[in-house]
Amino acid sequence: FLFLRIIVGTVLLTGCVVASAIIVDTIPRYDYLNAEDRLAMIRAVSFNVLDFGAMSVMMSARFSYNSSFHPRVFKGNPAALASCAIVTVLQIALTYIPGLNSFVFSMNGMDGFGWALVIAAMVLVFVVMETEKA
Repeated sequence: FLFLRIIVGTVLLTGCVVASAIIVDTIPRYDYLNAEDRLAMIRAVSFNVLDFGAMSVMMSARFSYNSSFHPRVFKGNPAALASCAIVTVLQIALTYIPGLNSFVFSMNGMDGFGWALVIAAMVLVFVVMETEKA
């Protein structure tokens, strides 16, 4: 079962990253951006989708057989919650600190739509991983 979960998680995360990149690249919302800025937006959304999706996999993997659709997922392991908080703060910092985001990672800050894609991917990954567990 572990191998199946690894395969499902890998394919799902890869699919979410590619889908978010395609959405950002093709929707008219970002038509005002030149090619370089659009690529920087694609990098930012994809980077955050991958990291927050991995957070969903981690929260789902907290229990091997029991569902994580329960408040107990937030109890019992303070290191898991602390790691989620640290990753969230670091992701926001990497996305918005000038110079760090543009020079080191070649990405732009994200707007609300970009964060909506990140949250949707995070929820999708969590639900699919939990459905696979059931």
